[in-house]
Amino acid sequence: MFAADSTAPTVPAATAQANNFSTTQTKQIEDIVHSYLVKNPQVLVEAANSLQQQQMSQMEKTASKAIAKNAKDIFNSPGSPVMGNPQGDVTLVEFMDYQCGHCKDMGPVLDALIKSDGQLRVVIKEFPIFGPDSEFASRAALASQKQGKFTAFHLALLADRNRLNKDEVLKVAQKVGIDTQKLQQDMNDPAIDAQLKENVRLAQELGLIGTPAIVIGNKSGSKTAFIPGTASKDNLIQVIKQTRS
Repeated sequence: MFAADSTAPTVPAATAQANNFSTTQTKQIEDIVHSYLVKNPQVLVEAANSLQQQQMSQMEKTASKAIAKNAKDIFNSPGSPVMGNPQGDVTLVEFMDYQCGHCKDMGPVLDALIKSDGQLRVVIKEFPIFGPDSEFASRAALASQKQGKFTAFHLALLADRNRLNKDEVLKVAQKVGIDTQKLQQDMNDPAIDAQLKENVRLAQELGLIGTPAIVIGNKSGSKTAFIPGTASKDNLIQVIKQTRS
């Protein structure tokens, strides 16, 4: 074993060597590199792809650890709305925001999956990241559970392409038969505060940087998958199949 030499220079060798180049030599090296990249732009694409793959790999590792650590809160939190089959053998969890365009695109995809897969359980994690209007919509959606209207309200909010401010959210609520006066009272339930805080904590543990994000797991918890973004119906069917097998 070699002991560390506390008197050794702390400047990396490559940096020390670089400092030995003259200004002219440094400029020549920069010109050579620039010329090479201009003639071979695919190198930049390859580097960007490699970086993206590394970031994705790290994100998946972070999410995998977080899923194992927080499985109960992710898949079976009592305050999270459930759609599809409550006793399904595979659970799909979506972190979403009603003002997120990609989340709106995922609405009909998940609705179609629920209708085609009788064993799919879908859990919605309200994760309002686009400001006060998003939080109002999320609170309203969570409160709508007390009137048994969550699924209808959830899908209607996702289908609405107008800005979801307070007036628009309440208008959508009325359209699906929700008592808006009761809804606004129920939105003040401390349980909703707790649910939103828990969702933020889980999102941070998972390393989420946006919405939507999807976590899929089987009933025993032995197989899970993480999708940081949108996914097609066919892709989700394949992941669900792998998780179920």
